[in-house]
Amino acid sequence: MLTTLTGTPRERVQKLRSILVNTVPGICAERARVYTECYQQFEFNPPILKRARALKEYLEKVSISFNENELLPGWQSSHPRWAPVFPEYSWNWVYEELDLFDNRAYDRFLVDERTKEELRDLLPFWKGRSLYERILARQPKEVFDSTKIGVISWAGQATSGEGHIVVDHNLALSMGFDGIRNYASQLLSKLELEQPDSIDKRDFYESVVIVFEGVLNYIQRFINLLQDELNKSSGDRLSELQKLAGDLQTIITKPSQNFRQALITVWLVHLIQQMESNGHSVSLGRFDQYLYSYFARDIKSGEIFRTECT
Repeated sequence: MLTTLTGTPRERVQKLRSILVNTVPGICAERARVYTECYQQFEFNPPILKRARALKEYLEKVSISFNENELLPGWQSSHPRWAPVFPEYSWNWVYEELDLFDNRAYDRFLVDERTKEELRDLLPFWKGRSLYERILARQPKEVFDSTKIGVISWAGQATSGEGHIVVDHNLALSMGFDGIRNYASQLLSKLELEQPDSIDKRDFYESVVIVFEGVLNYIQRFINLLQDELNKSSGDRLSELQKLAGDLQTIITKPSQNFRQALITVWLVHLIQQMESNGHSVSLGRFDQYLYSYFARDIKSGEIFRTECT
């Protein structure tokens, strides 16, 4: 999270590092709960619509909070460094290791008994439905033999979302979240359904509309939460939160207007990608390039100072 702290840049980095290192990772069941319920409710929807509805529901239900000093909204799960569960990709290994996570020598995750109980109840639904199981069912013997002797390795691509990608951050910056939703809605309304490929296009455009409705609702939840935080804050922190509230009010209705809003937009794009699919090595790309015009303009106008961006 982007955090403003008093003192020198070195002190700020030390504080951030201390918070990160001293927070013990845990496991959160909220995503598994939401996705299981959505996939049960919309079982016969096309996969793209099931994914869209589940993501929207998660954005509207995941627990949110503002910790001291935070200036960017949101975590991947209910708590910092708590791992959500992605049963639509793979589930059996999580189920089998529930009693082992908090006893590991390395990569230890705390799991309370309530979370264990809930996951034991939720995860068996995914038997035969996960991506990993579908891929296993289609692999020829030669692939399994090559995997056993270490010639190839593909499990990482079958147990989580696709990674090693850079999404179009410029699109979000130039159009805004509401702009993307409205554009997809316009394309949906203009479809000629008698055309052979229109059904797939309809599902895609509808999914985009659903997802970005969830994104806008997620931002609105933080705007509402900020109202309570403002009432409890004073001094510099009050000023920071007032700016954040104003920035969120802007990006919920229009594209980013300044450097702070552009940072928030890029952060939300990156965060929600990880909420949706947890892909490996999802990159921010050349943010020095696509954010530079906002930075240079705000520096020139005096909207921000270089020391604020350290």
